[in-house]
Amino acid sequence: MLVVPRGRYMTFNLRALWSDRLVAAEDRVLAAEDGAQAAEREDDEVDALTAARRRAPGLVDIQHEIARANRGDGRLIAVYVDVDGTQGDQRH
Repeated sequence: MLVVPRGRYMTFNLRALWSDRLVAAEDRVLAAEDGAQAAEREDDEVDALTAARRRAPGLVDIQHEIARANRGDGRLIAVYVDVDGTQGDQRH
């Protein structure tokens, strides 16, 4: 709540207010574009058929986890799953 002493007038810099609104609108547009690009990158990182992460992004994730473990107590548990024969017979 804005309190104005009696007999005083508030002045607004309309150009500054308008400029701030334009900057905020541009920020919203840029944020939406960033979100769309992030979604595209995420789609590129995941196999459409299996929904498993692809190798390159997975290796980057592993490097980040190793660095995090080194900064912490040094413990890290890793599990590797190799699935063979997924392109074979698709009958049930």
